[in-house]
Amino acid sequence: MWTQSLTLVLAALACKATSFSLDATSSPSIKTGSADFARSLASMCPAGLLPAPAYWWESANSLSALVSYQHNTGDASYEHIVLAGILSQATSANDFMMQGVGVANDDQAWWGRLAMSAAEYKISDPPAGQPKWVDFATNVYNEQKGRWDTTRCKGGMKWKINPNENGYDYKSTIATAGYFELAARLALYNKDQAASEIADAAYDWLVSVGLIDVQTFAVFDGTDDSKGSGCIDVNHNEWSYNIATVMYGSAVMASQTGDHKWVDRVNGFLGHIKDTFTLNGNLYEPFCEKGNNCDLDQQSFKAVLASLLAKTAAILPETADTVASILTPAANTMAGDFSDSVGFGDKMTTLESVSGLLVLPKGKKRAIRFFA
Repeated sequence: MWTQSLTLVLAALACKATSFSLDATSSPSIKTGSADFARSLASMCPAGLLPAPAYWWESANSLSALVSYQHNTGDASYEHIVLAGILSQATSANDFMMQGVGVANDDQAWWGRLAMSAAEYKISDPPAGQPKWVDFATNVYNEQKGRWDTTRCKGGMKWKINPNENGYDYKSTIATAGYFELAARLALYNKDQAASEIADAAYDWLVSVGLIDVQTFAVFDGTDDSKGSGCIDVNHNEWSYNIATVMYGSAVMASQTGDHKWVDRVNGFLGHIKDTFTLNGNLYEPFCEKGNNCDLDQQSFKAVLASLLAKTAAILPETADTVASILTPAANTMAGDFSDSVGFGDKMTTLESVSGLLVLPKGKKRAIRFFA
């Protein structure tokens, strides 16, 4: 429980995690490795936030990895960290619009998506009198719905919220994709047709401006809405967290609507992920790893990919074989290369990859239930 003794938890965190010879066919082996990797990650954020120079959104994703770990393994040792971390950043409006951290639409969405995961995976809600996890996610969704910008390019989410900030003119794929995914998840969770329609429209907008290539299923980074008639050029950089977010939102839409077009889209994204974001059996970020120049943000993108690969297979069992062909060798490689000295991005990626193996469906059986 989240009220457990902090002393006991800190004692557990003192254990050192090192390289691990993973047996990806053995649940006990996966759980043992996952426990080591979770301890190592949690030791970096005992109060719920990563230390500088980590960016604010990365703290949300470190907590998301611990939420995944708890759900995948049943070990609630770090539930109190998740509770403390989310509540410390929620603000009095319960919307994660923190002052002093330069909140952008994608930043807010990461925290909203974390709260949504806590709701889906039945992490203990905050104490009586405070909102439930789904309420935090709904607040973010409703605020972002009001920021859907039709003044340029007929829609899309701007990267920045403040018109005076650099990046306000950038229609960002990750901001739009995060909104799409959150809408899809709330549609499924609440059986909300209006949210489903909003998710559908957000996906269509990404296609309409060329941020999703419907032939190759490449997902590009964004487009400038200030040039010419708006969104006339596309930033063709590809990052794993963009395609992962669109893929998982599509998987949720497939489950929520029963429309096979979403299954086809998920399979398309999986094929492109396998072709572009894997190398020699490991997850790979080609736009920065090729030159060995990934910055702090980019070092954590593959954690999102690993997490959403597992979640996609869990909610859409027909994709399990393809996901396993990507995630299993990556988990083996990262477990073998792990040490406490790796950065938080590698810690998150390893934890999400290894613990995610536990929720891959066997045959056509759905491996998890998100809700009661």
